[in-house]
Amino acid sequence: MTKLVRFSARADLNRLQHEFDRVFGNFFPAFGFSNDSEPSASWAPRIDVVETDDAFLFEFDVPGVSKEDIHVNLQDGILTISGERKTRELEETEDVVRVERVKGHFYRSFSVPSAIDEKKIEANYENGVLSLRLPKAEESKPRKIKIS
Repeated sequence: MTKLVRFSARADLNRLQHEFDRVFGNFFPAFGFSNDSEPSASWAPRIDVVETDDAFLFEFDVPGVSKEDIHVNLQDGILTISGERKTRELEETEDVVRVERVKGHFYRSFSVPSAIDEKKIEANYENGVLSLRLPKAEESKPRKIKIS
């Protein structure tokens, strides 16, 4: 059984989060906790990657993130997806009873083959899923060779 503990809405949640990150940053640096002043990723969206004859398809689960808060970049063969899931501001009359959903910055980075047609990359965001289609350049697609 989980015991519910009530937090005051007037508590400085940012100060508490910073203290949490500082303490755990010394013990678990691989999980994105940081004790420096630079923002770090606090969670990583789950992803599926599929390769077809024509393209690489990426699907990221980012529910609760506005598409304006998601950034996609491809530079020097590195695909980077970053953004932030923001914390809801509490009303004066509200108190936090339980928090399980992860908030904060995320960052994922992937090496992609050089044979991508960068001018034809497509991105779509629907129902909390970011879909990217990175089409292969014509010269990298499989070809059938006719035997004479």
